[in-house]
Amino acid sequence: MPLPQFERKNPLDQVKRIVAVASGKGGVGKSTMAVNLALGLKEFGLKVGVLDADVYGPSLFQMLPEERAGKEEEGYLIPGISNGIKVVSLGFFDTHSHANLVRAPIANGVIENFIHKVWWGELDYLIIDFPPGTGDVQLSLLQQAVISGAVVVTTPSQLSVIDVRKSIEMFHVMNVPVLGVVENMSYVEGEERVYPFGKDGGEVLAKEFELPLIGRVPITPAVNHCSDAGKNLFATFPDDPAAMALRSIVHQVNLLMIQQEKEAFSPKSYQIVDGGLDLVWPDGSQNFFDGQSLEYNCPCAQCDLLRLEGRRQVAQARLVGVDPIGRYGVKFTFDGGCSKGMYTWALLRNGGGQSGGRGGE
Repeated sequence: MPLPQFERKNPLDQVKRIVAVASGKGGVGKSTMAVNLALGLKEFGLKVGVLDADVYGPSLFQMLPEERAGKEEEGYLIPGISNGIKVVSLGFFDTHSHANLVRAPIANGVIENFIHKVWWGELDYLIIDFPPGTGDVQLSLLQQAVISGAVVVTTPSQLSVIDVRKSIEMFHVMNVPVLGVVENMSYVEGEERVYPFGKDGGEVLAKEFELPLIGRVPITPAVNHCSDAGKNLFATFPDDPAAMALRSIVHQVNLLMIQQEKEAFSPKSYQIVDGGLDLVWPDGSQNFFDGQSLEYNCPCAQCDLLRLEGRRQVAQARLVGVDPIGRYGVKFTFDGGCSKGMYTWALLRNGGGQSGGRGGE
C-alpha cells in the first residue's frame, strides 16, 4: 500500500507520548523494565511502540520476538510486531551473531535513522529503551526526539545509585521531566525478606531529587524466565509478585504522564512587552509578569533557597528572551540576575512569578 504521507509528515507526529527508560548504567534491568512497561500499557488497551536504542548491546529482540517482521516501505522502516506492540531494534538486523563494534558517529547515525526514518503510525506511547551511560548517543536521542518524560531505573546498590544520579542530572540539563524512580531487584521474598543488593537506594535517590518512588520490583524466577523465553510476564505469571509490582508501576507511570500533561497547559500566545511577559491563555484570560518579578521568583534550586532564607534580592531586571521547552514550560533570559530556572506553564497560569507589574485578569 502506498504511503504518500511519508513525504509530508514527521514520522513521530502521531505519537502522543515518548517516554525514556534509562539508568545511566547497565545491569539494573532497564530493558526488562522498558519491555514490561510497554506490555503493561498494552494490557491497558493503549497503542504502544518500543524503540531499542541500545545500539551497542540490543536485547529487546530476545524479549520481544517478532510475530511480524518489520519491512521497508517508501524509504521508511515499518516496525515489527510482538505481543501487539510495534518494535524496532538493531537486534532484528543481522548483528546479534557477533559483538557490536560501533563507533560513536555510526551509532549516532543509527539513532538518527531510528528517530526520523521509522513510521510508527498512531501510538499512545513510544517507549525508548535508552543505552547505558550519559554520552553522545544519549544526547543525540534527547536532541532528536521530544521526550515527554523519563523513568529512571536503579537497584538498591549504592554503586548503582551513583551512576543513575548522573542520568537524572542529564535529563535535568536537557529539560526533560523525570517522572520518577523505579527500584528494581529490590528484594527476594521468602520466610524472611532478603535484600541481596542492599536496601532503599531507590528511595534515597528519589528523595534527593524530590521525585516519586514509583515502585519496587522483587527478584523472582518468573521475570528471568519470561525475558529469556520472550514471553509476556503478565499473561504467563499474572499473580507473580514481580508482575503485580510492575503492573502497579505501569499504572503509576500512566497517571504521572496524564498529570504532567494537565500541568503542561500552554498559552495561546505570549510576547515580551516592556521587559516583561504578556500571556494569553486558551480561555481568553491574560497575565502580565514584569521582568523583575519573574526574575525574583526564579524556580531554580539556588534562588529558591535564597528566598527561603530571606536573602533573595533582585535589581531592576528585564526579560530579553523566551525559550519554550516543549509543551511543558519555558526558560527566560534576563538582562541581569539568574536565567537558570525552568518555569512550568502551570506555575505561570496559577500566578507564580507575579508579584508586581500590571497584574492578571
